[in-house]
Amino acid sequence: MDLVLETLTGAEWGLSEDEKRYGLAVLSEVLQSDTNDYEKYFSSSAVEGSVVEDIAEVDAQISAIERRLRSLLVDNKTEVIREALDSDAAIGSKIVEIRQGLEQLWELDNEDVSRSREVAENGELLALLDPKDAHEGVGTKSEDEFHAALNKLKDRVRQEQSGDHEEMARGLGVVLENLTKMTDLMELPFLARTCIRTGHYREAVMLYNFSKSLPNKFPGSSIVERIHRNVSDETTMTMLTGLVRLLSTNLTANQLKKLLNYLVAIPPFDGKDKSCLLQVYLRMRRAFIKQECSAYSLAVERSNDALREMMIKRKIEVLREHMHMSLSVFAENYETKLAPLWIPLDTKLLASEDEKRIPTSPFVLRFINDCLDDFLQELLDAHLEQTLSDSVCLQLVYCSFRLRDLNQNYHSLFLNKICESNLFAVEQVKDAIEKRRELASKYT
Repeated sequence: MDLVLETLTGAEWGLSEDEKRYGLAVLSEVLQSDTNDYEKYFSSSAVEGSVVEDIAEVDAQISAIERRLRSLLVDNKTEVIREALDSDAAIGSKIVEIRQGLEQLWELDNEDVSRSREVAENGELLALLDPKDAHEGVGTKSEDEFHAALNKLKDRVRQEQSGDHEEMARGLGVVLENLTKMTDLMELPFLARTCIRTGHYREAVMLYNFSKSLPNKFPGSSIVERIHRNVSDETTMTMLTGLVRLLSTNLTANQLKKLLNYLVAIPPFDGKDKSCLLQVYLRMRRAFIKQECSAYSLAVERSNDALREMMIKRKIEVLREHMHMSLSVFAENYETKLAPLWIPLDTKLLASEDEKRIPTSPFVLRFINDCLDDFLQELLDAHLEQTLSDSVCLQLVYCSFRLRDLNQNYHSLFLNKICESNLFAVEQVKDAIEKRRELASKYT
């Protein structure tokens, strides 16, 4: 048993005779009992009567004792510091060195140095976060900062000479009283990282906003600045990258709104102008639409026209659904810079048209143009010019009129691109437009 006890405690513990006797008694009770079922007792599961349960009870007792010790230290902080200063020769010698170093500086004229101090909402925590008291002259000259530091050292020496340890005890007292709060603040970056990795983006945004307010509450604190910087790095790098990638996946309208709300809450998209966000958003949505369309391959047998036409119609459904949803979600929630534009219909479709400029986003026009180019290029690569049926043309016209609900210029651009591709005859497009109007008037 002596060997077991020595292995568990180690020689550096230096146990007294009473402690050794107590430890041997506990080991004998655990390891040499005639009533214990050792297979059950040494189980790794947290069952009743097992060593796991005993360890948990001991941990709980240790935690209770630590809390009691901490309370005693806080309640008697003045006596503890006075005893440490009186008994510790190293601390006493340090104070003597400070006094001797200051003797050569007493002649400095510091009467003109500003002594005004900023009163923080949480004075004790401010003193903990930054040992140098916050003062009005955060941006003052280095000479003023030197005089302020010198005055503090003089005050400390005077207090030491008079035997007043209250001010010296204050620092440790503040540490003990705010230890839990300080620990919570230091854990903010790790908590933000955990929220991001587990998909709790709303909580991560809340942590970012909270950390952003800390430097205003505690100006000049390097600890607070580092906490905010670490939280900011997690949100503006890890979280931002993940959210942008999610924009190129298959999402519902509500999911898109949530992602955009997260993005507008963090840099660089938290400004008033959302043009930058719109460009990134449309680029990722175009990548998704292109990927979805490519899932319906046109590489089928030449004789199987029905299957090929079905694949083309599926591609058009992807265009109609996701282009309209992507544009409407952003337009309903955010404002961007618009320019008065007018895109006339191709003269092959309409001989003349009155000019009517409509506020339009150039970025959206480019998005529609690029998405339609991707789709039409697939059809051209398959050499389907003048071979597509009227029903395919009608479905494309339906897609165009769907965009017309958002902006007339989107509709004009869409129809013009169809005519320029030469995939359909002009009469096919005209007939499809007329048929769509007839159906719309019939069912409205």
